[in-house]
Amino acid sequence: MSALVAVASLLAGCATDDVGDVGDWRKDPGLPGAVVANLPTGITVASDVPAELALIASQTIFAAAPAVVLVEDGDPEAEAAAAEAADEVDGPVLAVGGVISDDGLRIELERLGATGVLVVGDVEDATLRSIAPAATAVRLKSSWAAGTPTGDTEIAGAIAQLPERGKPQQATEAVALVDPDADEDVTLAVATARAAGAVVIEVPGGDPRASHASVDALANAQALSAIGIGTTFGSSSQLAARFRAASTGVELPGGGQLVTGSRYVGLAGSPVSPSLGALGRQDVDATVTRAAEVAGAVDPDAVPTLEIAATVAAPAAGEDGDFSNETPADELRPLVEAGLAAGQSVVLDFQPGGSTFVEQLAEYRDLLDLPGVGVALDLEWRYPDGAPGGLVAGRVPAAEVDEALAYLADVVVDGALPQKLVVLRDDATPSVDDPGALDLQRDPLGVVVSLPGDVDAPAWSTAADDVMAGVRLTLPSWGLPAAADDGTPAYVVYR
Repeated sequence: MSALVAVASLLAGCATDDVGDVGDWRKDPGLPGAVVANLPTGITVASDVPAELALIASQTIFAAAPAVVLVEDGDPEAEAAAAEAADEVDGPVLAVGGVISDDGLRIELERLGATGVLVVGDVEDATLRSIAPAATAVRLKSSWAAGTPTGDTEIAGAIAQLPERGKPQQATEAVALVDPDADEDVTLAVATARAAGAVVIEVPGGDPRASHASVDALANAQALSAIGIGTTFGSSSQLAARFRAASTGVELPGGGQLVTGSRYVGLAGSPVSPSLGALGRQDVDATVTRAAEVAGAVDPDAVPTLEIAATVAAPAAGEDGDFSNETPADELRPLVEAGLAAGQSVVLDFQPGGSTFVEQLAEYRDLLDLPGVGVALDLEWRYPDGAPGGLVAGRVPAAEVDEALAYLADVVVDGALPQKLVVLRDDATPSVDDPGALDLQRDPLGVVVSLPGDVDAPAWSTAADDVMAGVRLTLPSWGLPAAADDGTPAYVVYR
């Protein structure tokens, strides 16, 4: 008999006229009830051992629980019944007889202040006395044979025998995230989260930003806390940032909040200088229309893209002495907003000359705070050693590029934004010292490396696998071993 059928068999015999609403049964407002812990914005509960995961979930989610469910470890049918009962017990589920010692379970019950335990499965009396010596224990048998329940104590009746307890304080503004694609048994931990009042939401892959479905679900939930149950949700800080972003409901073109997986095709140039490229050779509305036509002609599934020159390297120092001509952000805003409104990706291109990348990025912070606005860093047009002596390729330390990536990651996290597209353009490779020293794995950013098509790029091709993992290329023919090479250029703009 399946676990669900077994639970249904137990519930079928409940006489609700006799025991009343199980959810309110034996709850006295004058007595202590379950209390949910003060949950942070995001917290992960992770272990690949179900019994350990159940204990961590209890420790994380509940501050107190006068009633707890104890279940025989490794018995799927017993665990299904225990999970079903936990909703009405309003307390966590802990596994007995597995990797967690009796002393460990006893300490947890003492911390919770448990005065009653609902026992499911074949937990020995001696073990029970060791784990819960002072608690009232009520057994709910869950051993099934030949399709017929052998236990005669029903869930509702068993719960009614537990000591009286007060009304629980629940996590009504929390969500519990589970990854249906993960090969993990999270049954007990999910039951604990549900018993605490959390709404369970499935997040395939573990990243709530990854799909329209997960972003939409979290936006509708309007929760204040997220509990990631399982090993695929990353660190607690990572989950918190992803959860905050997904909860805004703002999506990128193509759905979801990740730039990876999409192909970006469009126009490049400046709206104030037609000589810099095709983007600036028509008015705003016509530019947006032309970008869509170009993208559609190359790849109907591509995201139309506007690469807008924010700063352009110059042979002369200029009034500010930085060898870079900056277009004021206010002059770029009409095209930026028109592109975003049309569902296009907008990328601001920076050629900082004698300034640092961060110095120039900060001048355009108001535009970078907009969802869907990415950045292209032209590495060869940075002159850290002073005047270029003409328009020649420069060179930039990896530390400075990393500083710019860290700045952009902070913009995303601070603004609860979708992932931001960052193009590192190295057309005079290698323009960056030691690409292998770069941190390209920042979760708030989706990095594309743009390399020239007519020269070798040994500095990039020798970068370690963990540096390039997941990084996409404009020229996948380079075949960098760990890069996300799907056979098509990830980013193409026409001048």
